Amino acid sequence: METRNGKGPLELPPQHEVVSAAQKYIAGFNSAIPLFNPDRLLYVISRWYESSDRRDYTTWAAINTMLALVHRQTPPEEATPSKNTAKYTNNAQSVLTNVVMEETTLLSVQVLVGMTLLFQGVQDLKPATMLIAMAIRLVHQLGLHTRKGSEHLDSNLTLERYRVFWIAYILDRDISMRTKQPPIQREMDIDLEWPSADPQDGAGVFIAADGTSSFNFFLSRVQLAQIQGEIYDAMYSTGSRALSNQEKLERAAGLRYRLDDWFYHVPQQFRSEAILSVGEVNSSRYFGVLFATHLFCRISMCQVHVMETRWLQTLQDFGRDAVRGDAVSPTPSPVGWHEVVNECREYMKLFAGIEQKDPAFIWMTACTYISAGVCLIANNMFNPYHENMEYDERLANISFSFLDDMAQQVPLDGLKRAQESCQMLQHQAYAVRLRISNQDSCH
Repeated sequence: METRNGKGPLELPPQHEVVSAAQKYIAGFNSAIPLFNPDRLLYVISRWYESSDRRDYTTWAAINTMLALVHRQTPPEEATPSKNTAKYTNNAQSVLTNVVMEETTLLSVQVLVGMTLLFQGVQDLKPATMLIAMAIRLVHQLGLHTRKGSEHLDSNLTLERYRVFWIAYILDRDISMRTKQPPIQREMDIDLEWPSADPQDGAGVFIAADGTSSFNFFLSRVQLAQIQGEIYDAMYSTGSRALSNQEKLERAAGLRYRLDDWFYHVPQQFRSEAILSVGEVNSSRYFGVLFATHLFCRISMCQVHVMETRWLQTLQDFGRDAVRGDAVSPTPSPVGWHEVVNECREYMKLFAGIEQKDPAFIWMTACTYISAGVCLIANNMFNPYHENMEYDERLANISFSFLDDMAQQVPLDGLKRAQESCQMLQHQAYAVRLRISNQDSCH
C-alpha cells in the first residue's frame, strides 16, 4: 500500500463519499472559481479507486485539496473529525515536497493553487505567500502564461490551463497587495487573452434569480486583480517612492476611475441589496469576498485601513479636539472619501446579512469590515449632521462588537491594538454627538 514519507498509507474516504463531495464542489466553489475541469476531476478520482497501480502523491494531494475546499464551507455543527478542512489540508501538506519534486503536471499546479486558496483564508498569510510563489514557478515551467505553451493541445485542456493560470494570477495579485510584497508574475510576461466573457460551459458565470441577466464573476475577479496589481505598483513598490506628489495624485485618480468603472459593470441584480434579497448562501459568500476585495482597494488607496496606525492616531487627535468643541478644519478626510463612506455602508449591510460565515470567509473579509466601521464612525465625527448618522453608528458598533469577539478568540497584538483604538473612537463619536445634541437643545 502506498505510504506518505513513512507517515502511513495514502488513505481516502470511500469512493462514493469522494464522488459526492466532488459533485458538490463542482456545483459550488468550482462554478465560481473553475480550478478543475469537472470531467477530468471525476476521471482522476475514478482512476485512483479503480487503478491502484497508478496512484501517486499528486493525485492524492489533489483529491485532498478538493475535499478541503468543499468542506471549508461546511457549517461547524455539520463538521465531523473525518470530514473537516484541517484533516484534508494536512494530508495535502504532508506530501507537498513529493508534489513539487515529481514531474511537473497541470495537476501539481492545481494542487499548489488549491492549497493557496485554502491558506488565503487563514490568519497568517505566510504559507499562502510561499505556496503561490511555488505555483507561479511551476506555471512558468509548463508555459501556462502564454498561448504558445498550449498551442498543440486540445481545446478543453487549453481552457483548463488558461483558467488555472488566471486563478494563480488572482491569488498572486491579492496576496501581494495584502502583504505589500511584490507579485511574482510580471504583467509583461503574460501572453493570454482574458477569460471569455461568455464561456460555453458557463464556468464562473452567475445567473440572476429572475433569469434576466448574468454576471461573469470569474472575469470580473481577474479584472479586479489587475487593478490590485496597479495599486501595489502605485503605492507600495520601490519605484513608487521616486514618484513626485503630482504623479502620485494622477495615478491615484486613474485608479479611482478604474475602481469606479469596475463596479459600474456589476449589474444591479448582483449588487449587495439584490444579493441579500435572494438569500442564496453560496453566492452571498462569493460576492461577500468579491466586494470586500473591491472595498479593500479603496480603503488601501485612501490609507484608512484599521491597521494603519497613522490613520487611527489622526482620528483620535481629531476626535479629542472635536469633543472639546475646538474648531477643527479641514477634516482629515482623504480624496475620494465620499465614495469610500458610501461603499463602506453598503458592504457592512451585506456582511451583516450573510448568515453563514465560515472561518476562511471571516479572515478574508473581517479587517475590511472593521475598517469600514472605523470609516463610518470617522465620518460621523467629520459630518455630525449627515442624514445617516444614527444608522451608521449602529453599523459601526456592530462591527466593533465583532472585533471584540475576534480579539477574545484570537489573542493577536494587532487585533488588541485595533480593539483599543476602536473603543476610543466609539467614546469620542458618542461624546461629539452628545455635545452637539446639547448645543441644539439650547437653541
